[in-house]
Amino acid sequence: MLQNRMMKGALSLIYKKSLQFPLMRSHEISSGNIMNYMSVDVENMSKIFYLLPQIMQIPFLVTIGVFIIYISVGAAFIGGGFALVFSAFMISFLTNIMFG
Repeated sequence: MLQNRMMKGALSLIYKKSLQFPLMRSHEISSGNIMNYMSVDVENMSKIFYLLPQIMQIPFLVTIGVFIIYISVGAAFIGGGFALVFSAFMISFLTNIMFG
């Protein structure tokens, strides 16, 4: 709900700004270029407003997931987490040696 309202507000600001641009005085930018810029800006803005709430949820979801795993498995989770991080670094290191 808030995402749609923010996107509509930003798009209306872009539209109002484009109406204030003096096309008759500009010899470098045509109206087709301005419409192209507007369509690209609208598309990029809609992508940002679509992904922003999802990006903001990621730390919260990871924290809840870690807490639930810790409750169900206990202290063994800490050792498994260290093993997972260590193996990820080793895979990255070995990949850089082999292909780097």
